[in-house]
Parts: sequence; C-alpha cells; structure tokens
Amino acid sequence: MSVAGTVTKNEMAAIEKVLKMAGGIPLKFTDRTFAHFFADFDVEIDKLYPARSKANRLRDFLHDAEPALAARVLEALFVEYEAIVSELPDEREPPAVVAKYKAIVARLRGTHVDNVGAVTTDLLSLEYVRELEDKTGKRLNEGDHDGAITTARTMLEALLTELHLRIAGVRDDHKGDLPALYKAVSKSLGMDTGRKDLGENFKKVVQGLITIVQGVSEVRNAASDAHAREHKPAAHHAKVVVNAVKTVATFLIESYLWQREWGRLGGAEAKK
Repeated sequence: MSVAGTVTKNEMAAIEKVLKMAGGIPLKFTDRTFAHFFADFDVEIDKLYPARSKANRLRDFLHDAEPALAARVLEALFVEYEAIVSELPDEREPPAVVAKYKAIVARLRGTHVDNVGAVTTDLLSLEYVRELEDKTGKRLNEGDHDGAITTARTMLEALLTELHLRIAGVRDDHKGDLPALYKAVSKSLGMDTGRKDLGENFKKVVQGLITIVQGVSEVRNAASDAHAREHKPAAHHAKVVVNAVKTVATFLIESYLWQREWGRLGGAEAKK
C-alpha cells in the first residue's frame, strides 16, 4: 500500500454517509465480520491499523490503499449497503449522495462501475432478468460468491416489490420478509397453492418456487456478505442460488406480462 491520499477528504464525506460511519461502526459490522470482510481481499485490517475504531481503520485503509484495491472494497461495501437498505428503506441515502459514492468508485477504478443499485431497465421486463444475469455473472467471474448471492437476493426483492406495487397499487409492508412478499405477489398473480382449479402437478411446481425463495432468503442470511460469514459459499453453491433466482424472476415476469396482456390482473393494473 504505497499510494497516499487514494480517497480525498471531500470524497470521504460521501463515503461515510453511505457506509453509516458516524457512530464508528460501518454498516453494523462486528469486529469479527469486519476482519472477515477484509480477509476476502487479503488484507489483515486489524494488524495494519491496531487499536482503532472500525470506522477509523476503514478511513486509514482508504487513504493508504492502491486505487484498484480501494475500488474493489468500496464496491463490495456498496453491495452490503444495498442489502441493508432493502430491509430498512429509511436508511437509504439521497440519490445525489449515492451517485457521488459511485463516481468515487469509478474514478478509483478508472472505468465505468456496474453497481447493484443502478438498475437501468424496467424491472418488469425480461431485460431485467438479463441485467440480473450480467451482474451476478460479473461477481461469479471475479470469485465474489458472497456478492453474487447478495446481488441475486437484492434484485429478486426489488422485482417482488415492484410487482406488488404495480398490481396492488401500494408498496409492500413485509419489512424485508422475502417469503411473505413472494406469497403476496404470487396470490395476486393467481399462483397460490390454495386454488382449487390448479392441477396438482402445477401446485407442486408453485410450492417449489416458494421453497426456492425461502431458501434464497435463508442462504443469504447465513452465507452472504450482508451478515456474519459463518459459511463461505463455494462457487457451485453461489451458482445454484443465482440460477434459482433467475428461474423465479423469469417465471414471475412472464406470468405478469401474460396476465396483463389478457386483462387478467386485478387491483391497480386492472384500472389502467
């Protein structure tokens, strides 16, 4: 780490807002998870900056680190930020602050940065599935298995939230409970297992999708980079989570588009 002043004082102000550093604990890291996070980048943060708060250790690291390494760390921290605000929307920073954070990462990388939070397509389109595939694929290719899981889960929740809004006309109140949100959306789309007119075989498939969503939520809590790393996911584990999310997302979007085309949606969509 030979480059001094990698991140300027002015830039640090935006970083500190996004990473919630005011209280000395960035993104609610514990000492253990903070050390594990940096270990993924082959950085022994506690030995580099002993007897310092986690926020000060991060400040010192971003001041001293090579730009490319600082960019990678900030990108990974942004994924964790997105995971937190997906469950606690009130903690989301204003768009201008987030945009500045992304611009800092882009400057450090020297390239355009692809962030999970920057969705560029209509969520209720198959283009969104391709965007999900691109973003998770990028992380898998970089060996960031934790990040791939968090990205998949975050983008699935964004899709479900948008579906609930489009169909019911109100934002969901499930407070990050992904399975509950999925069940509400699937019922609105007429895919709940309680329907008597659905064939038993199809009911099994629908139940399987519910199980996938439950599993994705639990895997993310146990193994992703948004929480303590009690289990480090292997590449094939991350891939199966990503592929499962793509399957669920594709089915939901295609079901929504088909039902909208044939006028079979109720609620807010029926009024359009």
